[in-house]
Amino acid sequence: MLANVPGSIRVARIFGIDINIHFSWIVIFFFLVTNLSESFYPDQFPQWSRQKTFVVSAVSALLFFASVVAHELAHSLVARRFQMTVSSINLVVAVFNLVPGFPLDGGRVLRAAIWGITNDRGQATRIAARGGQLFAGLVFAFGVAFVFGIVVPQSEVQGILYGFIGYFLWNAASSSLQQERLASVVGGAKVAPLMTTDFRSTPPGVMVGQVIRDLVLPMNLRAIPVVSGDRLIGLITIGDLRKVEQDRWAMTPVEQVMTPESELATVSPDDALGSALERFGVTDLPLLPVVKDGRLVGVLYREAVIGYVRMQEMVAPQGRR
Repeated sequence: MLANVPGSIRVARIFGIDINIHFSWIVIFFFLVTNLSESFYPDQFPQWSRQKTFVVSAVSALLFFASVVAHELAHSLVARRFQMTVSSINLVVAVFNLVPGFPLDGGRVLRAAIWGITNDRGQATRIAARGGQLFAGLVFAFGVAFVFGIVVPQSEVQGILYGFIGYFLWNAASSSLQQERLASVVGGAKVAPLMTTDFRSTPPGVMVGQVIRDLVLPMNLRAIPVVSGDRLIGLITIGDLRKVEQDRWAMTPVEQVMTPESELATVSPDDALGSALERFGVTDLPLLPVVKDGRLVGVLYREAVIGYVRMQEMVAPQGRR
């Protein structure tokens, strides 16, 4: 089952049927865990610790995948019992994935073809992304048709499923458009002109209470680099400080609750601004440390990048928007 699909590996064999996992399942697993741990469970059970929320979210995602495997295994066993072929399942998936619109593989093929013809990557990306949005709209409309029994037999479950698929495809295609728009706006800009060297930091060993009293409250700082000499060793944020009970502010050093340098997204002065935008896209931090040769030479504020992008959009030629 799925033995010939690129990117899949066999993890088990049950009743003579190969169980293969495609790499995309890993992406979906992390997506589920993130959404459950950051949104659903915290809203439903705010008293849970972050560790418990994460564990329960991971177990929930694993149980979801186990139910999918059990469901598909049942289909395969019944099909084998009655000597029915199931090869058409892979065929449908292949046809679906070749639809010419982002984020599907067919969209990437379409972009490559248009790029090769026009030598314009931006235009090729926009066309492929619009194709993805069109297909997503059709999938969503198909879901609505199922829910209300329009043309097709009524099935609320299938309708909701198609609706979710359409929603995620639309978001992915829209994200591609957004990335292309930002890339065209920032062009060849570098980090250096937008970074600031006038920033506040704190050395290790300073207590949380002192940081709150001297930096956070009077200066309204949301993230503060922790440095030893000129070496970045971490970053402490409002979220980190909130984890410390007030009666422990005077005895908890910042390095106990900071995010260590090894886990931080950083940039260098010579990095393209587009790279910084990508890093901001995967973190909610208000700034990125700017590091050169292991030394902290500045910080890049999210607000500075947003302001630059907006200004460029205002002065950019109409064709680049």
